[in-house]
Amino acid sequence: MTPPPPVAAPVLDRSTPKAAPGAGKPEATASGPERKPPAGRPGTEGEAWLLRQHPASFTLQLVGLQDEASARAFIRRYRLPGKTVYFRTTRNGRPWFSVVHGVYPDRAKAVAARARLPRKLAESGVWPRTFGSIQEAIRAR
Repeated sequence: MTPPPPVAAPVLDRSTPKAAPGAGKPEATASGPERKPPAGRPGTEGEAWLLRQHPASFTLQLVGLQDEASARAFIRRYRLPGKTVYFRTTRNGRPWFSVVHGVYPDRAKAVAARARLPRKLAESGVWPRTFGSIQEAIRAR
């Protein structure tokens, strides 16, 4: 029996115009060309976007949640500028939804961007993560 196809999740892109250098805004582009996702791999629009990012670039993992509705609600609650998406993996044999935010060319820029998040969020365990590690997780499920 074939499992049902995943429900497409909205990609909430709250991009703002790029600020002048040094203005403290997160990086808006990856360090390198976007990659195309492999054909035939179902997933959300957010996952397709994640699979196109340069594997060596970084994002910030904001939270991991047990259900898709909670991931969507989290994104709506914080309304962060820039790209915020979620992706599905499995944890302890159950679905797991991780919310990530932004594109940064290196770890140092991702760490600096973490400090500019709302205080409650920045102190909640946000961590820099490579797109490569996310791409591996999506492909392994």
